[in-house]
Amino acid sequence: MIKKFEEIIQTAQVKGPKTIAVAVAQDLEVLLAVRNAKDLLHLKLDCRFI
Repeated sequence: MIKKFEEIIQTAQVKGPKTIAVAVAQDLEVLLAVRNAKDLLHLKLDCRFI
């Protein structure tokens, strides 16, 4: 079980790319969190609006 934020980062870097869905993506805090994760983990974003 992951208990620390650093463990999330390590796990994501080891396991490689995953697909996620973001609910309530119109909220600024959510968009900033996604962008920060992208920058931190060097992710590629594929944005789809439905």
